[in-house]
Amino acid sequence: MAPGVLAVTRVGPPVDLGLVELLADPDATVATVGDRTITNRMMHDRLQYYEDRMEERHVPAAQAAEMLPLLRREVLKEMIPRMVVEEVAEADDVVATTPEVEETLARLEQNLRAQNAYEEFLASRGWTPEDLRAAARQEVLVRQLIAKHVRISDASVAEVYELFKAQQTGRADMARARHILFMDPDPATAEAVLARVAAGEDFAALARQFSADTGSAAKGGDLGYFTKGQMVPEFEAAVFALKDGETARELVKSQYGYHIIRREGVAGLDEMRPEIEEYLAQRVEFPRWMQEQQDKMTITFVHPEDDPSWQPPAGVPPSDIE
Repeated sequence: MAPGVLAVTRVGPPVDLGLVELLADPDATVATVGDRTITNRMMHDRLQYYEDRMEERHVPAAQAAEMLPLLRREVLKEMIPRMVVEEVAEADDVVATTPEVEETLARLEQNLRAQNAYEEFLASRGWTPEDLRAAARQEVLVRQLIAKHVRISDASVAEVYELFKAQQTGRADMARARHILFMDPDPATAEAVLARVAAGEDFAALARQFSADTGSAAKGGDLGYFTKGQMVPEFEAAVFALKDGETARELVKSQYGYHIIRREGVAGLDEMRPEIEEYLAQRVEFPRWMQEQQDKMTITFVHPEDDPSWQPPAGVPPSDIE
């Protein structure tokens, strides 16, 4: 959804997206994706989120009604790729087991809670905890499909690395860092680990053992590259005050807890290979492969104007709701 679509503040009658009518026949089909069906009930659950947002913004009923076709297409644009993944996975005998889903869900929840962003993340998407579980299941399926069907060449990795390295050279507004996060309000443990870092112990090993930021801990505390403005001010100031290869001599306090921070130089190709391969697999090759699978699949819409690719007939002026 384009950010400006719902950026309206007016006073008027209550919003009505026809949700009552949708649930009059909740099992009626809206669209099919291969052998899977999108029903009125499924459409209702997503449209309810948009109706609530428009209520908050006092969008008048007439404008809400005008926006309904666009919102339906946006909802289907979100739902169809997920259905395609389900279809392809089933045809390929790829299964997301309960332990895999629970492990992925626990990691997602832990990372969000470590950033105090769990409730905000769900609210910003209109998700329930069950929606997050569904996202975890999709992540498991995608990982397995990537492992089974996506191959990244050495030449592609080298090309991306050279482009990346060229972009980083001489940039004063970008840095790469590792950290070890302690959420305990008592900094005693953090101070003890900082002393071990200063004594020469392996930073990555200590990050894997002690960091409360489980996402980066698994990578030895590596946060990758970031530009100014992406991190909280205290963290950013500490990183950009360091030279490449230097570790902050004192703990850095932020809203997340206490950090031990090390600034890193430009990583070598071998070190960056896993990250580049993951990027190419998830952002380039897998979407391309999935689009090929979707193009082979039969996708139908009960109402043709629900098709996300639908365009108004020639001669009909486009809506100005955006």
